Amino acid sequence: MASRDPTTDEITAIVPLLEVLTLEDPAPTFTLFPKLPPELRLKILEDALPIGVKGRRFIQVKARIGAPSRSRKPCWFILDENISSADVKDIGLLGANRECRQVFLHRFNKTLRAAGRGLIRYHEADTIFICNIDLLMKSNSIRSVIMAGFRLEHLLNSCTNIAAPISYFMLCHENHARWFGPTAHMCPLKVLSPFRNLRTAGAVISQSDLAKYTDQLGMQPEVVQARWWCYLSHGEIEMRACMDAAIAGSGKTAPELVLLSDEGEVIEGDKCTKEKCLNG
Repeated sequence: MASRDPTTDEITAIVPLLEVLTLEDPAPTFTLFPKLPPELRLKILEDALPIGVKGRRFIQVKARIGAPSRSRKPCWFILDENISSADVKDIGLLGANRECRQVFLHRFNKTLRAAGRGLIRYHEADTIFICNIDLLMKSNSIRSVIMAGFRLEHLLNSCTNIAAPISYFMLCHENHARWFGPTAHMCPLKVLSPFRNLRTAGAVISQSDLAKYTDQLGMQPEVVQARWWCYLSHGEIEMRACMDAAIAGSGKTAPELVLLSDEGEVIEGDKCTKEKCLNG
């Protein structure tokens, strides 16, 4: 049947209905929520928290360094866009009401200093990926700030899972003598020692990194990944054996080293042991 334009009478009749719909609250309030049992309210609010798909977030940040002598806050962090950035920015519950705020702050009870008076809130299950630390570590100023823990207590004392570009681990290894002195004990992961409560340290290899190393080494991607697992395995073995293991990680054992994708997923691989090197 052919369609037709509405008549004037039909338009006149529908206008009041449209006005009523326009005045309706587009997001009606569930007024009975405060009357629910506390346990049920807590469960609903916890389910509404932006905890990420797997209950943990891979928070990518860029570190910014100011001159310690000129700034009260020589190190701060800028949230970088990645798979978890939308969840980190979702702080709606923080300002909803007192109960929502308490639930939010109880979950995300760790913080990184951001620009101005801002804070990046995170949970101990989250991983902090400092994506530009390989570039910053080429400067002695960032090394001295990190190793001295100057104004970084909030990170060194609370972060349990940290990640850096895989080139950072190589950079640290190559510049060990220059950074720590020619007589310093050789531990490829000495730079992790200021962190008090580390559980895992991730080496992030992006697709561009993988392509670069594959081209440079003339190897297949899976072989390159196996080589990196070998490098991290031996680094972990040496770290557990050296003096720094006593103060790194939890204080009882050195942190576990993992190879991560740029989305924070563990790249599975076999680890070498003291008795057997898989690439030897």
